Amino acid sequence: TFAAARHSIQFGDLRNDSRQFGSFSISEMQLGTVRNISLLGRPSFVKGFVEAQYWSGPQNDDTQDLGLIGFGAAFGTTF
Repeated sequence: TFAAARHSIQFGDLRNDSRQFGSFSISEMQLGTVRNISLLGRPSFVKGFVEAQYWSGPQNDDTQDLGLIGFGAAFGTTF
């Protein structure tokens, strides 16, 4: 089982033709499970997880926030 979380603040010019400065934030969380396996004698892993994101104030004149949720999977190995 694993969990991961991060938060970022994005900032910059709100429009390409203006000097108006703005920002918004993104919070992300993952919760899932990982299993270590051997594939052709190489250490490998298989991972499944659920991820949620929360975007606060993503547009200039937008007062609504945005929430996203989804499922993911990953596979990795060494060569």
